[in-house]
Formats: sequence, C-alpha cells, structure tokens
Amino acid sequence: MAALDALDPELTRLLHLGGPAGRPRRGLGRALDERVEAADRDRSGGDPLRELDIAAVYAAILAELAGGPVAPRTRARVLRIHQVAWFAGVRPRPGAHAVLAACRARGLRTGLASNAPYPAPILRAQLRHLGFWPLLDATVFSSGVGWRKPHPLLFATLVRRLRVPAAAILLVGDDPEADLAGARAFGMRARRAPRGGPPSWVGLLDAVDRLRRSG
Repeated sequence: MAALDALDPELTRLLHLGGPAGRPRRGLGRALDERVEAADRDRSGGDPLRELDIAAVYAAILAELAGGPVAPRTRARVLRIHQVAWFAGVRPRPGAHAVLAACRARGLRTGLASNAPYPAPILRAQLRHLGFWPLLDATVFSSGVGWRKPHPLLFATLVRRLRVPAAAILLVGDDPEADLAGARAFGMRARRAPRGGPPSWVGLLDAVDRLRRSG
C-alpha cells in the first residue's frame, strides 16, 4: 500500500473511503456498479439509444464519494482498475473461440458489435484477456460511435470496418430487439446465439455455410 500511496495519493484516499486507515473500502466497486447501472436506467428523458458519457458518470460518482472533484488522471485509473477487476472474472461461453476459428478457417471475416459504454482501449484489453482479439477482424463499441444497438450507425460502422456488404453479414446475438431486429432492419441476416456448449454451435456453422453458398 505504501507504493500505491507514493504513486497516486488521491487514488489511495479514494480506495480508503469509508474504512479505517490502512484498510481499503470494500464497497467502492459495488458502489460504482450500482451508480453506473442507475445512470443507464435513468437517461433523464433523453434518447434511450444515446450511449452514456461514462467519464462524466464516473466523475460524478467519485466526486460524491470523495466529497469534491477528483483529478482526471485518478478517475481514469479508478475506471481501469474497476473494469480490469470485472473482466478478470468473466468466462467465455464454451465453444465461442472454436466457432470463430472455424469461420476464419472458411475464409470469412469476423467482427464484434457491442453495446458497451467503456473506453475502447479497456474493451480491447478485455478481448485480449479472454483470447478473442486475434479471432476478430473488426470491433465496434457503442462508446466509440456514441449510439447503442439497434441504432443504424453502429451497424454501418461494422459494415465499413469489415469491408463487406450488409447482406453478406450474419449477425449472431442474444437480444431480440437490439441485435436481431436491429441487424435485420439494416439489411443483415441475424440468428440467435446458441445457449449451450460446443454441440449447440453446429447449427450456427450450418447457417454460416448456407449464407456462403447463397452469396
């Protein structure tokens, strides 16, 4: 803890909020989770597809917890620590890596379009940590385009980065409205993501092969 104190005293002060000296605040991460979720639910009458300004959300939360404004560098570090702690506990769905590898073995381009308000560098670090980064040709995050699926700008950005027409894309997702309806409205094919382990991915690969033959 002494090394952290020397590196960033303000960050250390935040981590000690609510607990005796020398003992980190155990509820900081939970407080951040709850406040971000509340901000996501309450968009004050704005467009529900407009992505959150996550930096502003963190600034407000941390200022309230600290009793005053927190330096931008410290806010950025807290955001990164919070997100790294979160994705360290994520486990990919069984078979997900294999199906992406199978698509690439067929000569197909693969991409990810995600509703995620966090900065792209953190999200790319998550994909690297989970082993997905080398299996993807393109990524699009709502934080980067400012809008969430099913807004067409997110799908248009995916089409541009994959460098293939919308009609040649099969989008696999688990949200009927944001993923499936949004993709179809933009001219893509869409299919519900399999819920089980590797055997359930067989039907998805069959759909991929049918799309290749029809295109």
